[in-house]
Amino acid sequence: MLGALVGFGLLGGGVPVGALCVAGTIVMGSVFGSISVQHAVGGTSLVPFVVLRAVLGGAVLLGATIVALGPTPAGWRRLAVGLALSGPVLFAVGLIALGRGRSFTGPLTSMPPAALWAGGLVAFVVASVVFAVGVDLLIRAFDPDLQRRVSGKPRSGSRPA
Repeated sequence: MLGALVGFGLLGGGVPVGALCVAGTIVMGSVFGSISVQHAVGGTSLVPFVVLRAVLGGAVLLGATIVALGPTPAGWRRLAVGLALSGPVLFAVGLIALGRGRSFTGPLTSMPPAALWAGGLVAFVVASVVFAVGVDLLIRAFDPDLQRRVSGKPRSGSRPA
């Protein structure tokens, strides 16, 4: 479906944004596929295949990012700041989801329950806002209008005022 939209030119960002979507699908398919089969089928470990698929998806993602952002410094800045904001939040959530978050939550268990709940609520709100801002910057980094504004090219099909 995505390939058809890109091919017919109906996807707003064009081929680079379509390639970003396909690469993200490959990477996330690798992660969720690995989780669903518990890393092995019939005694055969799927870890090498999952890692290979994720690396190849990452290569497509990197290539599509380079093509999509091109020489636009504003897009690269937004991408860097978006990754810097959203990456640590995703990492922390991943640690907690895998049960390895005790390393940074262990010392907090001696706190009173009310303080723990209040601190947890504040941490959740702050992490949610930081993550939302980071993802917004990631999305805006690939905005085709940003590319046009920086290059000075008018929108296709637009008429002079």
